Amino acid sequence: MAGTNNTTAVIAAILAFLTSATCLWGAFGALLGGALTSSTIYGVDIFPGWFTATMLIVGLANLALGALLITGGVFTLKRKRKGPALVAVGAGGTIVFSIVSLVATIAMANELVGDYGLVSSAGSHVVTAMQLMLPIATLVLALVAPTRRHCAL
Repeated sequence: MAGTNNTTAVIAAILAFLTSATCLWGAFGALLGGALTSSTIYGVDIFPGWFTATMLIVGLANLALGALLITGGVFTLKRKRKGPALVAVGAGGTIVFSIVSLVATIAMANELVGDYGLVSSAGSHVVTAMQLMLPIATLVLALVAPTRRHCAL
């Protein structure tokens, strides 16, 4: 379409790339965390068994969501109609799996505090909650009318 403003589409694509970077970093952390918590410390398995499986699922989902966001960002910049939809699905999935990861981490920390008297750090949960702002902004910009109009060829 002639005369459409591409600002929201370009910003949505840039945010999709940034969000994909956080997804890929989160995948690394979740997969590493899943691998590390599957081992025992001095012959004692202190981590709950469900945590390892949850982190592996979150890690694999983050890999897929990162790829989806990169693809959606490229398609958005190329003005393909499916670009904003892919970005929206990727950002929405990132929000869901970030919340799952946060809840699992809090539950695991609470089990460790209850079982072993370890101290939980609430600060890391605040940081994780703040990290939701990027995918939320990406989702909103992918769904606004100017972005959809710009990508409707």
